[in-house]
Amino acid sequence: MEIFISIEAILVANITGFVLLLILYISRAITRIKSDTEEKAMEALTGLYNRLYLTHELFVIKNTPNAKYYGIMIDMNFFKKINDTYEHAAGDQALVDMASLMKKRFSGLGKCFRYAGDAMYIDKRDFHDSRTTIEVSG
Repeated sequence: MEIFISIEAILVANITGFVLLLILYISRAITRIKSDTEEKAMEALTGLYNRLYLTHELFVIKNTPNAKYYGIMIDMNFFKKINDTYEHAAGDQALVDMASLMKKRFSGLGKCFRYAGDAMYIDKRDFHDSRTTIEVSG
């Protein structure tokens, strides 16, 4: 009887260890997949999330019961004039600078996306107060 209990204890310990290792492996795999997905969702020039990923995020929000959601659409004024006057390299730099400002100012508040051309979008879920003011100058 004593031998049987020892073998049973060993089996339980081994199964528990296996389950814990399996959980760890799955957790790391999910983290890796999420990281790869978000990296592929980044727009190359600006480093902002792309429009396809925005579409995915909006779908998730739409299908989340009682989700609170706020979005901000930003359009750069005179972007075409920058491209026409100073050429597209300057326009690209303006987009990069705008994206950098957005990431700096909205870090931790929401995700930043390049919607199209010079249009940018910031999504924010679960503001505690919809009257929240966000300073974006300078």
